[in-house]
Amino acid sequence: MNNWLKRIAFASGLLCSATALASPINITNGGFEAGQGNDISGWFHEVGHQVAYTTNQLIHNGTRYTAAEGNRFAVLPAHASIRAETNWKVGDTISFKWLALEAIDPTFQLFENGLIVTKSIDLTGATGTWHEFSYTFEDAVGQNNLPSFIGFQGFADNVYLDQSLLLVDDVKITRISVPATFGLALLGLGYLVARQRLLSST
Repeated sequence: MNNWLKRIAFASGLLCSATALASPINITNGGFEAGQGNDISGWFHEVGHQVAYTTNQLIHNGTRYTAAEGNRFAVLPAHASIRAETNWKVGDTISFKWLALEAIDPTFQLFENGLIVTKSIDLTGATGTWHEFSYTFEDAVGQNNLPSFIGFQGFADNVYLDQSLLLVDDVKITRISVPATFGLALLGLGYLVARQRLLSST
């Protein structure tokens, strides 16, 4: 094989490997299918708050709620909080489903370096129905070698504590490998040019 073709084939293999590695970043138990009750596998509870739990259905004021995806989902009573350790790069996108019941103010939280909330985003939408939210990360994490987390919490007036609930499901982070895809396209073009030159010289 011509040296040009060998080099292109080798580089294509490397870029294909890079594309394969750039798969979605799985958050442990992002669908809340593992664990039972208050034991939410892969997620941490904030100490001192009411405790979140998972279930396959919720009956609330006569209405039955089921998971947005899969069989189970997380239920956060007012002021309960959960977080999951993960990592992300600038440009990664997190998405999840959420549902608010009664007078709860649901928030999505980032802990970019350690256990201090660095960004809190209010979730807005009608109560009683599943909504999908996505957020593209604008900042890198891990500069201080501290773990990073994403989390959820709902706030409510004391009078609504027993009725205010936040439901969360299908949490995932996606990384789009645009540079690798573009690189593969360029290599393909280079291969065709090199092949044409090789055929012309014979």
